[in-house]
Amino acid sequence: MRSLWSIANIALSLIASSLYPSIAYAANVDEWRTRSIYQVVTDRFAHANDSPPPDCHVTLGFYCGGTWRGIQDKLDYIQGMGFDAIWMSPIVAQLPQQTGDGESYTAYWQQNLYELNSDFGTKDDLLELVSDIHARGMLVMLDIVVNHMAYCGAPDTIDYSILQPFNDEKYYHSYCPVDDVTDSTNTEQCWLGSLTVPLVDLRTEDEVVQEMFASWIKDTVQRFSIDGLRIDTAINVQPDFFPGF
Repeated sequence: MRSLWSIANIALSLIASSLYPSIAYAANVDEWRTRSIYQVVTDRFAHANDSPPPDCHVTLGFYCGGTWRGIQDKLDYIQGMGFDAIWMSPIVAQLPQQTGDGESYTAYWQQNLYELNSDFGTKDDLLELVSDIHARGMLVMLDIVVNHMAYCGAPDTIDYSILQPFNDEKYYHSYCPVDDVTDSTNTEQCWLGSLTVPLVDLRTEDEVVQEMFASWIKDTVQRFSIDGLRIDTAINVQPDFFPGF
């Protein structure tokens, strides 16, 4: 059974799915409500052509080698279970280091919105996967993050220039840990993550940040024919961000 938090995120994604109906598969909110959605954590799902998995230290949080081609090879399996939509992990480039908190296999530790996660495959791999999904009459829901970027190192050592396109400290809130879920200011303006991998909290209330995100998501939806969005850590984002997005 999905948690209420998961359902809330999916409901939010339904709003996002109607932003660009003319350039994606044109699934509206009503259609999404009729769909049975299968969540795929790309790294943990399947290797291409059933190739042998690498040594995979799951408990350490390391990459295990799942790819977009691996998902494509398993579409018969997913569709055969009765699912007609796939919710995929974020696709953008991640923090590359192996850290004390593991690696970025979940794809929520983003560092560059305009590059793809090469651990999952190539641009052509992703395009072929989406094309195959659509050819089956299925929909694609893409997981995205708008709350933060990730860095390997203490909060006071961050090199903001590597975080793209938000490559300046001015785009972020000052450091404070999220430690009071009853306080909306703390939840929305402080940082998730740890002192090892801090998740640098974006100023999503700022118009320039909103415009940069809008430009990126429009480009992503157009290039990869995305049908809907699931927005991660939505509770940590200022509510004023969403209407324009």
